[in-house]
Amino acid sequence: MLPLVSLYLVILYSYEIKIFLTSHWPVGWVAYLVLGFSIAGILSLLLIWPVRNDEGHGWIKIFTRFFYFALFPLILLLFLAIYKRISQYGITEHRYFVLLLALWLVFIATYFLISKAKSIKLIPVSLCLIAFLSSFGPWGAFSVSKHSQLKHFEEILNANKMLDKSNHFVSGKEMKWDDRLEVSSLVKYLVDMHGYDVMQPYSHQNLDSLLKKTSDKSSRYSYEHTEKILGLMGLKYLGRWDTKETDNTEQIELRTEGNESVIDVKGYDEYISSIGLNAYYGFKGDTTVFNSFKVSRDSMKVSLNTGKSMLKFMFDKSEPITMNLLSSIDSMLNEKYPDNNEVPEAQMTFTLSNNKEEIKLRITNITIQKKDKKRWVTAVNANVLVRWK
Repeated sequence: MLPLVSLYLVILYSYEIKIFLTSHWPVGWVAYLVLGFSIAGILSLLLIWPVRNDEGHGWIKIFTRFFYFALFPLILLLFLAIYKRISQYGITEHRYFVLLLALWLVFIATYFLISKAKSIKLIPVSLCLIAFLSSFGPWGAFSVSKHSQLKHFEEILNANKMLDKSNHFVSGKEMKWDDRLEVSSLVKYLVDMHGYDVMQPYSHQNLDSLLKKTSDKSSRYSYEHTEKILGLMGLKYLGRWDTKETDNTEQIELRTEGNESVIDVKGYDEYISSIGLNAYYGFKGDTTVFNSFKVSRDSMKVSLNTGKSMLKFMFDKSEPITMNLLSSIDSMLNEKYPDNNEVPEAQMTFTLSNNKEEIKLRITNITIQKKDKKRWVTAVNANVLVRWK
């Protein structure tokens, strides 16, 4: 492992020099490169530690000292990376632990450079102590992260004059795109990690009453909670894939009831459990995505064209089968379904054919984007049954 660690060190040093020369800071993940190198290096040294005093292995002590000395410039890079993220977006659990590990690396590297005892027991003992102390109390990861993100949330809302004197939401205010995106991310994080209760102090309305239909269900409903809380502020939820070009774009998702039900395959020769086609980047309606399958008598390629909302099944030995998804589900788009847009299975099942194949398409979920009067399909997942004529 040591040659690999040494090569990794050369790569990281080259990368660090490039960052400082170009002043182009990577988004978020440089900390994981440094932590990955540190963990690999320390593990390597632990594995060879028992033979460090054996004859012919004196180089281990030299390499150990070199390794810990070489860590300090990378630890500096790690501190700069995490400081940049925290100063912009506050502390989350991930950033808390990255900062904690950076401080731990300083302690371990300093200890092995200046201590004469050099007991490797300090490594697991100190890690266990850190894990224990960071798991509870006002200094713990979850408490610190929650307060940091709530503070960041208040700062953005105050800057946009969206909190009144009693610190409650004020709706109807204009907010810049970047702030709207950041507030959406903050509320989603707080609801996911700490529950929607943390938002109650900011709302005149009782959130238990507002969210009572889904409050007893799993975390998959946190998206709906987030949307409704943002709605109290007069804001629309913006996801990580949203851009300024897709602003004011409504997303509609339909799901089939009983997705986990048994599939009746009687009368068909092939069963494909999922033809997942996802084109979330295709907001302009000009994207085509593909998926290929090897079936017994032919090969089958499935494509989704977002611009035309056209689903196409293509075979090597026969004519393609096409289906306009919007035309097929148009009647469902304006209906209100009582349970999270779940549509009866019969309405989401379609039979298609050409001169050689018959396809039974059972859509499990479909995502439609809507802007102004235009609609287009950006994702579809379905079970497919094929019968050879």
